[in-house]
Amino acid sequence: MTVVILGGLDDDHAVHMLNYLRERGTDTELLDSRWFPSTLHLACDPVRGSWTLQLPEGRRLDGRQIRSVYWRCYNGIQRPNLPDDEQAFIGGNDARSLFESLLIGLPVKWVNGWQAYQLHQTKPVQLAMVAALGVAVPETLLGNDAESVRAFAARHPRCVVGVLVLLR
Repeated sequence: MTVVILGGLDDDHAVHMLNYLRERGTDTELLDSRWFPSTLHLACDPVRGSWTLQLPEGRRLDGRQIRSVYWRCYNGIQRPNLPDDEQAFIGGNDARSLFESLLIGLPVKWVNGWQAYQLHQTKPVQLAMVAALGVAVPETLLGNDAESVRAFAARHPRCVVGVLVLLR
């Protein structure tokens, strides 16, 4: 059985985990979403719920061979290089759909799965859920309303501010 690490060779943490597991005799593979669709090949039979992955170096993995996936980082997919922009957009959207279907539908143990990823992408919801569980969350304001930000900063003179600037 194989452990898959979703991440990239440019991610020190993913590489550390890959090497750590391999040094301990675990069959481990790195899966970089940026390899898809150019050098990573996927096949999905949605009726049977079966998956096949062919990694860039040629190794084929049947989804039933995968024991678990450690989701370190999802970097999106590589946009197909097509001469027509509209075709490239449609092809990229279809490729993203297939790859993300793997992330949602591969029936294995996930460490940081799709739902965790979605929550990470929606930080206000994630913070609200954590607070509802009773975890102390610092006073926080997220938004692009300048008046609200100024009022928050006036109440909290020692705060961290991130600024979103829209250029017109």
